[in-house]
Amino acid sequence: MADATTGKVTFVGAGPGAADLLTFRAARAIAEADVVIWAASLVQAEVLEHAREGAEILDSATMSLEDVVAVYRRALEEGLRVARIHSGDPALWGGTQEQLDRCAELGIGTEVVPGVSSFSAVAALARRGLLLLRGRRAGPAGADDPRGGAVRRPHPARRRQDADAARRGGARVRPARHHDGDLPVGGPQRAARP
Repeated sequence: MADATTGKVTFVGAGPGAADLLTFRAARAIAEADVVIWAASLVQAEVLEHAREGAEILDSATMSLEDVVAVYRRALEEGLRVARIHSGDPALWGGTQEQLDRCAELGIGTEVVPGVSSFSAVAALARRGLLLLRGRRAGPAGADDPRGGAVRRPHPARRRQDADAARRGGARVRPARHHDGDLPVGGPQRAARP
């Protein structure tokens, strides 16, 4: 149990989906929690094996933001520790900021435990290093990228196809397209799940 007068919410990055990619700190935060809030649709159930016996387990898929904030309010009043599990790294993809703001309004302490980001899992699956391109407009080669060229957003039809494929699940990397003939690009879904 947390300090009887304050409570605490820890936002835990659960990594890209595989339970064995949790960090030690993430596993410890889950183990110390009185209440664990997780998204069953995004995080493997094996992650909950770290929760202590008797911990209250809540599926955020059935909860509104107001329902989640009510749990944070109760944690403040009862001095409970809450582990709010987000897929990936909560700083990158989760709706963490809105919840952090609500916790600040309540006056409850928070901590953010980073997770292994999905893009790292993709690089491992593809056995490729990552090349992070800085955004730039179409035009001649810039001094920061010897290959030059434009960085383009996917066509809306492609984004819909990607979303449909993600809903179907299954780990895969689409055949690579190339930028200037040597920059492979993939679009994986659930890449780190067994």
